[in-house]
Amino acid sequence: MRVLVTGGAGFIGSHIVDLLVQEGHEVTIIDDLSSGSKKNVPAQVKLEVADICDRSKVESIISQFKPEMVCH
Repeated sequence: MRVLVTGGAGFIGSHIVDLLVQEGHEVTIIDDLSSGSKKNVPAQVKLEVADICDRSKVESIISQFKPEMVCH
């Protein structure tokens, strides 16, 4: 399943991402890195550095990735 995780570079989000990857899901993260860190992002996961309040950027990410689920 393709899963988009907002805040996936933060403490809680990164644990969710790790579990999703472990379960074999394709994951993309949207995070502005205001409190998260790139070091929390697994190598196989795409990180989109963006603010979720930037509607046009989020719409662009969603239209490209086509997630089946969003974890916010």
